[in-house]
Amino acid sequence: MENGGRNAVIDISKGLGIIMVIAGHLLCPQSYLYGFIYTFHMPLFLFLAGYVMSDKYLRSGISKRIYPLLLCYAEICLAGFLFVLVVPNGGFSVNVKNVLSMCFVMFMPEVFFCGHLWFIMVLIMCFMLFFVVNNMFKNRLFSAGAAVVIFAAAMLFKRLDAYAVIGNLRFDDPWRICTAMVSFLFFEFGYLAKKNGIIEKIQQKSAVFSAFLLCVCAALTAFAFYINKVVNIVQNVFPLNANPAIFILGSFSGTFMTVAAAVLLEKIGVIKKALSKYGQKSLQIYLTQNWFIVLYSILCINVLKVGIDSQAPLTTYLGFQTGAYLTLPAALIGIVLVCALEIPVVKLFDITFGRLNKYIMSLYNNKKEE
Repeated sequence: MENGGRNAVIDISKGLGIIMVIAGHLLCPQSYLYGFIYTFHMPLFLFLAGYVMSDKYLRSGISKRIYPLLLCYAEICLAGFLFVLVVPNGGFSVNVKNVLSMCFVMFMPEVFFCGHLWFIMVLIMCFMLFFVVNNMFKNRLFSAGAAVVIFAAAMLFKRLDAYAVIGNLRFDDPWRICTAMVSFLFFEFGYLAKKNGIIEKIQQKSAVFSAFLLCVCAALTAFAFYINKVVNIVQNVFPLNANPAIFILGSFSGTFMTVAAAVLLEKIGVIKKALSKYGQKSLQIYLTQNWFIVLYSILCINVLKVGIDSQAPLTTYLGFQTGAYLTLPAALIGIVLVCALEIPVVKLFDITFGRLNKYIMSLYNNKKEE
């Protein structure tokens, strides 16, 4: 345990996770590495978010966790809108009405290079579900059962194609409700794992045990990907041909594979320090990495004409051919570049949006105490 009560293994796990997010956004969807990462990388973050959740929010409420996320969501949507003004989109009318409707009504700001913000809205909904479920069920077995029931309801919701009633829009999951119901399973089980000190118990084991756990979990994650192929809980919530039990197996296996890797990497000073810093700033990196990935893809595909995976069809996005359709070498170079760029960007984020958010939250807290 680090000073201030932080667990370095959790920070390192988040650091590994955010690097996998960047990789997932750059790799070609047809690649095996892409599919392997998508088997578990977002459930990993949801599990860790639940793991660090404090019981005090069950008593005092969760507004202090939700409001900062809402501020970040609004700010990044605004920044994305300004970004679109710089990188014109011939296929989308950029105006205030569209910004408000897509970002704050449908929660689908993809057209502003902000599609990754789905995670913010889903995390907010997970906080809400956490508050309701754990205040309703004090027994851990019952709260775990409630999370499983909510997950099963999301599976049924998807298979009934419930959103078909929403005009002709044909969105798979507007408002991210179904995605949140799927995600809450990992959030709640992360919280319950904390109650049993699972990560701390793994830390207390030998390096041989951690290496064994890593290998077994990696094999199970690969098996889950082999059976289900790519499962993207974001856009499609859950593919109809995917097996929910295998999805859960792959998600938790990948999560504990990452934790086991973090336990081993904690013993390597330089790597521990770098990954811990990335983990501590994983939210800021997540909020900003998408723009650099888009610019890098545009540079490779449209300007330099290099690194294009000929096996994957290119798509037009915001007037450019872009997307995760790069060869492995080009993607690896992009991962290194984006990770390096995020170091000064995170510092800039902290002294701008970070300070603004702290000021707004201080006003809110002072008003609440009056």
